[in-house]
Amino acid sequence: MEDKMKLRYVVVKLILLNLITGCTQLEEANEDVAELSKEISEETIVPKDSKSYVSGGSYNTIGIEQDNKTLACIKYSATIKKGVFIDLDSSETPIIKIQSIEVNPNQIKLCNEYFNSQEYTHTAIFSEAFQYTINGYIFDEKDIKFFIENGKIIGLDLNADNKSDYLNTCSSIESEHLSVWEDELKNARLAYAYRHIDADLLETCGNIDYPESH
Repeated sequence: MEDKMKLRYVVVKLILLNLITGCTQLEEANEDVAELSKEISEETIVPKDSKSYVSGGSYNTIGIEQDNKTLACIKYSATIKKGVFIDLDSSETPIIKIQSIEVNPNQIKLCNEYFNSQEYTHTAIFSEAFQYTINGYIFDEKDIKFFIENGKIIGLDLNADNKSDYLNTCSSIESEHLSVWEDELKNARLAYAYRHIDADLLETCGNIDYPESH
């Protein structure tokens, strides 16, 4: 009888020991899962290949002037009140101008008739700023931060690191592409825009220059 009681005591003790060990292992596993989740959330705050960059549009002048102002036809996905216009063709230093934009149906009609298109439905502008520029890129002023030196805008600083962003253009068969990178190594894209050119161009873009490749 005593032997049976001792045997039952040993069995119960072993069962309790297994239960305690199992709980401890479960707690340790839960701690590992919690730690892993923390690591994942920290690493995925801003993935470099995400589509978190700013998207822009383009503009073209068509030789129409009025009161010493030149008409610029703007291709953009939405109506914007203020635009940041970037001209990279005039010199090695980009020309960056900020302009207010008012939607004018008559101006938009002129643009669409000139290009035989209905794409210029959002914005067009007459301005003195376009007397010495033919075409370029445009971004919504609300999306842009600037790199300023001696009170003058000399570049973009979209990631607010107090360094001028790297602006790079390249061409595909019928388009020119602008990418704004955080540095010359093209580590992270900050903004992108393209403009269609009705001509056969030498293709100079690599895979990295197209956002869909990221």
